[in-house]
Formats: sequence, structure tokens, C-alpha cells
Amino acid sequence: MPMVSIITPAHGAEKTISSTLESLVAQSHADWECFIIDDGSTDQTAEIADRFAAQDRRFRVLRQEQSGVSAARNAGLAQAKGDWVVFLDSDDALAPFHLETMLNHTRTLPQADILHCGWRRLKNGAPWWQSHPAVKMDNPFAEAARYCPFAIHAALLRRSRLAELGGFDPEMTMCEDWDLWQRLARAGAEFAPVEALMADVSVEAGSLSSNRLKHLDFGLKVIRRGHHSDPRIAHPVPALAEGITKAALGTACWYLAIWLVGASIGQGDNPGELLDRVAEPIPPDADAYALSAIMIDGIVVGAFPDEPIWPGLWSKIQGKLPGPRGLV
Repeated sequence: MPMVSIITPAHGAEKTISSTLESLVAQSHADWECFIIDDGSTDQTAEIADRFAAQDRRFRVLRQEQSGVSAARNAGLAQAKGDWVVFLDSDDALAPFHLETMLNHTRTLPQADILHCGWRRLKNGAPWWQSHPAVKMDNPFAEAARYCPFAIHAALLRRSRLAELGGFDPEMTMCEDWDLWQRLARAGAEFAPVEALMADVSVEAGSLSSNRLKHLDFGLKVIRRGHHSDPRIAHPVPALAEGITKAALGTACWYLAIWLVGASIGQGDNPGELLDRVAEPIPPDADAYALSAIMIDGIVVGAFPDEPIWPGLWSKIQGKLPGPRGLV
């Protein structure tokens, strides 16, 4: 039985899936299985997956009509045999020592249900913009109630914990990983950081989703659940059953909205409609510095400049900024 199962949903991924699967073949830890779920692709995704499976029996290909990434991951999870699971999307990659390092930490941190490493963006194979090191969370639920704490393939998850919750919520067609982290934390799962940048997110022009309204709507749904009860959790930690304090709700909602506003500005779009969707008022004690830093990060990621240095970026985006009416 393999120690770890990797689940890779794929739809229209013919340009990226080969490098994703090659990052698994290159792993220093060889005891794994990978389920590639072809989610109704109409390009060469399935053929590429079949070639990998023909060459390496650790790969298995599952096919389904297009049902979305949550359903695809759940289909793979139903077949998984490893004690541990990694969800690796078909346009991402793992560093060569990812599985070995993470599994070694399961022995030094036997109480952990979720081990999460740092992650970074790669542009043309090189690190780009800010990296995101793994950070110890004293209260994982409080953190996951406010923001998504790490990239999905930065996490190594105990399969039995996933089974208890039923995997991903198929109604969440965006922010589904964030929703899963929050539900696991509310149910009492133990989180542990691993100090290494071992999860890579390849980015290119246009890779940021243009459906920012959907991103905001689903993100706000996750945040609001984190500040209230969640009937999907049958056995929450008693202290977390009603969520975290409602006083933090407005700040969390606006932090997400401001990042997406920045991304819209960076891509040359008007962010006014995003601002109109946040019902919660901006708290009077909101940290202006934090809001500015969040917006700048969103602008850089949205603009995708060759050199993400603020003075040079400003000259490119200042003409795209909407008037005061669009920002207030």
C-alpha cells in the first residue's frame, strides 16, 4: 500500500499537465500513487495522462463528465489507499524532496493531521514576486475564518480526517480548498508547518481568474461561515461551534475584497462592482497600512509585470485607475 496518494484533477490541461506529472516522477520518495481525474476534457489532456499511466503504473486515470474540481477530487479520494493525501492541480508542481520531507515530518509530528509547507509563484521557471513561507498558526480556525492560509498542494493531509468530513463540498466551485481547511480546523484537526518552500504555482499572463466576482462571492461565503455556526460539521470543537467573534467579520471581508480590487486594477478593470458586493461596513479601526499592502499585492499579481517593483509598475497602471466614485 502506498504511503501517500496524490489526486490531480484535470480539465483542458494539455499545456501544463506533463510538467505537473513529471514533478511526481522526479520525487525522491517513490512510494506513492497518483489518480489523474480527467474532468470532461476535450483537448489532449486524457491522452497525455494515459501515456504517463502506460509508462508508470503508479499513475491511474479516471474519467468523468465535467463536474468541477471538487467532484473530481472527491472521485480520486474515493479510490485513494494512502494514509496521506496531496491534492496537486494539473498546472502546479512539487519540489523534488516535497513528499520525502513532508512524510519525514509525519514521524516527528505524529499528532498532526495537516502538514503545510511554504509555497511560491514561478514565472518562466524562476521565483516571482513574494514567496509564502509556512507559518505556525496558534489558532488555525481563527486564521482560516479570515483568509486561505496556504496553497492546496502545500498540504499533506491525513486521509482518515478527510473521510470524516466527506472531502470537498461540491457546491463550492471556487475557494473550495479554503472551505476545507476551515472545516477541518473547526472539527479539531491539528495543523503543523514545515519550514520549506516546496509547492510551486506556475503563473503566466492571464492565469489569474478573471471571474473575480465569483471569487469574492465564494470567499465571502467561507468568511461568513467562519464567523457563524456551520451545520455541515457534525462534531465541531465546542468552543468553535458558533465561529469566531463577529467583531472581526467586516475586517476579514474587506481584506479579501481589497485584494481583488487590486487585482482588478492591475488587470485594467473597474473594481466598482466588487466593492458593491460587500454588505459589511469597513470597521472604523481598520488598519490602513495592512489594507494598502493587500491592495499592492493584488495589483502586482493582477498586472503581472516583468519586474514587480512598485515605481515601475505605477507608470503602467496609473492610467487604468477609476475615478473616486469607482473606489468609494
